[in-house]
Amino acid sequence: MQSQKSNEEPITLKLTDYIDKAFKILPNNSFIHKGRCGIGGTHLELKTDRNSILIVPIKSIITDKINSTNEYGELEYPNLFAIKGGVKITDIEEYLQKDIPFKKIIVTPDSLYKIIEAAENIEIINKLYSDFYLILDEAHSVITEYFRESMVDAFELLFNFKNKIIISATPYYFSDPRMEEFSYYRIKFDEPIDKITIINTRSIRACVNAFLTGEMKTKGNLHIFYNSVTEIAEAIELAELKDCNVHCADKEENLEKVYQFFKPQPIKGEYKKVNFYTTSHFEGWNLEDINPTIILVTDVNKPHTKVGISNKGVQAVGRQRIKENHPETKPFAIYHITNHRNRLTFKTLEEFKDEYLFDANWDMEEYNRYLDACKTNNREPNKDKTEFVKRYTTLDKEIGYAKLCYQKTDQFINESACNEEFNHIDYIQQAWENSGFQTDVLEHKQTLEKTIQRKTKKSVKEILSDFETLDPENRKNQFITFADQALDKLINTQPTLYKAYQMLTKEEINSTDYKMDEIKKLLILKDNKDAEMKVLKLLPLTFSVGNRYTKDYIKAKLQDIYNKAGYKKNATAEQLKNSDWYDTKPCKVKDKEGKDKNGFEILRMNFKLRVSTRQD
Repeated sequence: MQSQKSNEEPITLKLTDYIDKAFKILPNNSFIHKGRCGIGGTHLELKTDRNSILIVPIKSIITDKINSTNEYGELEYPNLFAIKGGVKITDIEEYLQKDIPFKKIIVTPDSLYKIIEAAENIEIINKLYSDFYLILDEAHSVITEYFRESMVDAFELLFNFKNKIIISATPYYFSDPRMEEFSYYRIKFDEPIDKITIINTRSIRACVNAFLTGEMKTKGNLHIFYNSVTEIAEAIELAELKDCNVHCADKEENLEKVYQFFKPQPIKGEYKKVNFYTTSHFEGWNLEDINPTIILVTDVNKPHTKVGISNKGVQAVGRQRIKENHPETKPFAIYHITNHRNRLTFKTLEEFKDEYLFDANWDMEEYNRYLDACKTNNREPNKDKTEFVKRYTTLDKEIGYAKLCYQKTDQFINESACNEEFNHIDYIQQAWENSGFQTDVLEHKQTLEKTIQRKTKKSVKEILSDFETLDPENRKNQFITFADQALDKLINTQPTLYKAYQMLTKEEINSTDYKMDEIKKLLILKDNKDAEMKVLKLLPLTFSVGNRYTKDYIKAKLQDIYNKAGYKKNATAEQLKNSDWYDTKPCKVKDKEGKDKNGFEILRMNFKLRVSTRQD
């Protein structure tokens, strides 16, 4: 789904060129389709002699930039001020008042308000808008991250700045009329970005399994972009993987499914043979592996996996950083495993724009008439009607009237247009070619029926019974060598059930009705109980009865303790009391700046640790 502006200026580069071949400095009030990921747009601005604010969609981009080093091992951007966790508005005020030649700030949309508040507090807001060059990087996120109001706020704030730019390798051409004032540039290359093989499959699971089990011959590590933790967990179990990385959002429901494989961030040098990523890791980081095999997986029957090819899809397969004259940095192969609706009908992006903008304007006007009627009749507006119109609009904070929000409307337009690509394999192929890729299409007709029948021939109950029979403590007349070999094989093929056999009682296993998901949940609870004992040993080393601590301090220290103990939980300050560890009462605590902060005073400890007196 790629549209094109009629007034767009094309620029052709070599595939290995960076953006500084096209621009010595990034232009003002412009929109740049940079053509491919990793072309050096933010790098160019961070090296340009002017004040800049870079808005990036995710924190990992900030981490990547502040940790970047040059060929001498020195920080690439030593003066870059990163606004992330722990940075206060007073810190930003101090930075803005520093006597340095060119200030460089990087921030996510969620923390952008801090810069504005800081500038207002020290009365330089007009200077900020006139003197700072604002970059909205990875601008497609405004319409793909539809659950983040801050993305819309960042786009709106863009127009307050005198000098600004929108840049993305996978852009969307926004409907907002103010965008007509921008100059448009599109970077193209003298050859395809890469080749992608589209695998049209009857069974997504069977095709993924073929890669995981080696049936599909590949080289290098596998990097699989698949936006479903449930499907990833099932793929791991079906392929009987013993070790892999799963990079997904750090949520409890995700950890329940893949806790033993979870990794918060991809790290160079720590890749496994198989690495999975959900959309939280489709962009904003650099993959630096040796000739990796990169795979995107989409399934029309599972909507959350069906990411837009021209934005999230291109971002995902573009993670590998390729260096000129270094063939080992090129992917061995790129695949897109998918199915389609087999429907030869296609509605264009422009058709969706006309449709949604018409509906949005109609709903807005109808709601405002309804609001007038409510005021006339002294009635409160119906909450359902208000929530409905907010899909496309913003509401005036004082009088409540709805105003069309083009960015929210564009989110619906983009989602529908991307979804249309999956009507037929031909449209999927066209979407990749429009994004600059050479394509090939393969058919994969294998199903999982026989494989699943073979793997599920024995029930969970039968497998647990086998563990009991083969347990050395329960053996009777079996040949020892044969029994050991059989047990080793069973442990290797059923590691989760072996762990259950070792850790859970028969009563606990019976309570699960022999359902794998329930058994996994019990194992996590058991792990957490063991970890909680470690937590209890660490708590008194950090928190003392009679002392007062800010909530921020408690939360940070608790999370550190949880991490050390392997306790799978996100910390909050309230857990000191809610977990029955301590009795506390709310209080005020002065921070380092002498300001009063909300906190807790610890009144008493509610647990006792049994100290061993045994001497070894």
